[in-house]
Amino acid sequence: MGKIIDCKTLSQKIKDDVKERVDKLKEKGINPKLTVLTNPDDEPSKAYVRNKKKVCEEVGIEFEEIPFNKDTEYKKLLQVANSNNPVVVQLPINKQVDNDVTWEVINDYYCRPERDVDGFFKDAFVKPATAKGVMKIFNEIDYNLEGKEVCIIGRGKTCAKPLVQMMLDKNATVTICHSYTKDLDSITNPCDVIVSCVGKPHLITDAHIKEGAVVINVGLSVNPKTGKLTGDVDFAACKDKDGYITKNIGGVGLLTTACLAENVVELYERRL
Repeated sequence: MGKIIDCKTLSQKIKDDVKERVDKLKEKGINPKLTVLTNPDDEPSKAYVRNKKKVCEEVGIEFEEIPFNKDTEYKKLLQVANSNNPVVVQLPINKQVDNDVTWEVINDYYCRPERDVDGFFKDAFVKPATAKGVMKIFNEIDYNLEGKEVCIIGRGKTCAKPLVQMMLDKNATVTICHSYTKDLDSITNPCDVIVSCVGKPHLITDAHIKEGAVVINVGLSVNPKTGKLTGDVDFAACKDKDGYITKNIGGVGLLTTACLAENVVELYERRL
């Protein structure tokens, strides 16, 4: 049976470290703060925002949530724009305000490197939290990526794309696939590491995995057969393979929020 990677314990280690660093900043009179511009009409993103808020409260980071729609007071947005704390623009943006002018304001005011806590934009000071969390897994299980065959399935900027460079920096050999890749199992089966970031239920089965592989699930979506949230990886089928595997729920998502809090602290520490 494969070893289940304990993302819960790892995320707690990250949060404990962040809390210590937050306390040191507060001793210097600096109170870290995170502002999130939310879409009040998007139900899934509300859960993500709640998780961000919970982690910030745990580590002592002040959390500010601003609903971003046509009723948002311009004065309030301007106030945030003129402050200098890290900002998350929670996607998807409300359709009523998703236009070229909005994105110009976001790029000019909110996504400067010193505020870009997601690490999505050019010259960002921090790495995207999800990709960063995935890389921490390899340190935790003491796994050397040098020379390993890695398959990253996905092409999003939150994880897959930044993860490619991070893996290359560790001297891994990287193959990139996506949901339209044909004969996916023939590509993944020889690989030492599989990271799936697609959002397609049970895209990865035990037939895709060789014995001893590290399998990391990032993508989540609703399984139409059960109506429940599930991962790209068929965990029940794959967990018996020798190697390492993450849970779908209570897995990488815990590391994402912990690493986001870590990014907040890193941005404040840079100012010192």
